[in-house]
Amino acid sequence: MKSLTTKQVKARFGDFKYKEGKGGRIIIDKAWVRANILRIDLPIVGVTWCHKKIYFDLYRIFYRMELEGLADHIDKKDFRLRGGCYVPRHMNWDKKRSISRHSWGIAIDLNVSTNLYGSIGTMHADIIQTFADFGFFWGGLWSTSDPMHFETSDTFNPCCPTLITNRS
Repeated sequence: MKSLTTKQVKARFGDFKYKEGKGGRIIIDKAWVRANILRIDLPIVGVTWCHKKIYFDLYRIFYRMELEGLADHIDKKDFRLRGGCYVPRHMNWDKKRSISRHSWGIAIDLNVSTNLYGSIGTMHADIIQTFADFGFFWGGLWSTSDPMHFETSDTFNPCCPTLITNRS
């Protein structure tokens, strides 16, 4: 399992035009956002926004974690304050860096306060394995660890056709 290249991300999830915002943020074309980003109410953590092609899989991941008793290993309050999926920005909020996978809504951060960028982190092994089972790569494996981070990988294959559409 490997992370997708930017070229692969664009081929699988679409390309968008954007303008630079403040503090490393980007402002993505509204038509692309309306066509691709959906609100989802996940088991355990509640509402977030994500790409329509990962919608069902993300729901299945959190549903499975809930059934397997992993909810106590996910900080719900931290997720609402610092976590999430769709966050249009550059990596590490640095406009000199590439566009983050969060900008496509295909990455999610969990337990941010205990899994800081560059740290070993405390992510539960069963959470990591559950995401891997659905084709999500864990950022804790990168040379500079990002243990809060999960993103679609080269093995991700959406479980269901995209039958849902966003706002008209």
